[in-house]
Amino acid sequence: MTDTAEQTGLNEIPPIVLVVEDDRDTRDMYEALLSAGGFWVLKVGDAVEAFEYAKDFHPDAVLTDLGLPGDSSGAELIRDLRADPAFEFTPIIAITGRQPRDLPSLRGLSISAVLLKPVSPGTLLDRLNASLRHSHVLRARSAALLQRIPVMLQRAPTLAGRSANDESDPTRGDT
Repeated sequence: MTDTAEQTGLNEIPPIVLVVEDDRDTRDMYEALLSAGGFWVLKVGDAVEAFEYAKDFHPDAVLTDLGLPGDSSGAELIRDLRADPAFEFTPIIAITGRQPRDLPSLRGLSISAVLLKPVSPGTLLDRLNASLRHSHVLRARSAALLQRIPVMLQRAPTLAGRSANDESDPTRGDT
């Protein structure tokens, strides 16, 4: 049983993984592997449809081939997802059959992993689970920070007023 399956209770929805792969057999193979690993799988064949699915379903992770057909590649999909704040912490794993020297520029993109085909099932599940754990930590830190903002905002006028009063207080005696 995977980390994800052990963490997911009977009443919880399993993590959603969006699989973006143009080869139907490979998509089906990823679906079978990930479903057996305790994930709920959405699968699509191109980047445009993948972006729409991502906006509709807000997956917990995205697994995308870099060489996708059509007007938008896997790298473009990653850029589009990262441009949307809703996907800031969403793990993205890129998979490709190309050699690293032949890959499109991924510079500046936040990707959890780039895996070369054929990917072993164990490696894929390990990288996906590790990415989800890391993403969970980032989301928790972000949520904790967001909870502290109202307190910080309440204190800000007091602190700003105190420093302004300290400088203009005629009773201070250091004039």
